[in-house]
Amino acid sequence: NVNDYASLKNIHSVEVINGGCARLNDNTSIHYDQMLRSGSCVVPTGGDDNHSAKDHFKSWTMIKAPELSYDTLIKAYESGHCYASEGPEIKSIVIDNGEIIIKTSPASAIVVRSEGRHSDAVISRTETFAEFRTKYCPEKMGRYFRIEVRDKEGYKAFSNAYYTNEI
Repeated sequence: NVNDYASLKNIHSVEVINGGCARLNDNTSIHYDQMLRSGSCVVPTGGDDNHSAKDHFKSWTMIKAPELSYDTLIKAYESGHCYASEGPEIKSIVIDNGEIIIKTSPASAIVVRSEGRHSDAVISRTETFAEFRTKYCPEKMGRYFRIEVRDKEGYKAFSNAYYTNEI
């Protein structure tokens, strides 16, 4: 419920995927958007509560860091160089020549969501994609945009929000 967290300040992240609950009508990604829209600059995380042996290794947070050490991982995570996943990979998100270019593992859907009125997607029930290009239009996107990827089994990945005033 948005009333449970809307007034909280200085929150760094929000769990968008809980591996143990993901298939039990637990769509916490809506909280991610609500927090972003309310002005919280949170990063998405994935994790497992591990209530039982079947609940582990279902979701995780991928962190892009220059080396595998505690300090560099924490710095990269705090800087938002991360995404949450149940399996799909987000290999790169680049803005070049007025386009957002997204490269992923094979996906049945690659979706660009934004605070504003501009969203775009490539979705198929029969094909998979590993790249999607869409127009970068910050004037229609609002303060941020983010990426969601879904593979053919329905597993998802959620990117960090990219703030248009910082690009």
